[in-house]
Amino acid sequence: MLTMEQIYFIKNLVEKKGYSLRKTAKITGHDFKTVKKYVEKDDWNLKPNARKKRGSKLDKFKPII
Repeated sequence: MLTMEQIYFIKNLVEKKGYSLRKTAKITGHDFKTVKKYVEKDDWNLKPNARKKRGSKLDKFKPII
């Protein structure tokens, strides 16, 4: 994961200076896919993973216990 300073630097190169994603990747030393991911990302809030709650193995025996 990149620091916010690195992300701002990458976004500045692409959006303000008009560099291509490949040229930005070469300048920063990051992979093309990494540069593309951070340039395209607008929402920086982490989204919680929705997990399905599983039942316990003992659930079917609780009435007996």
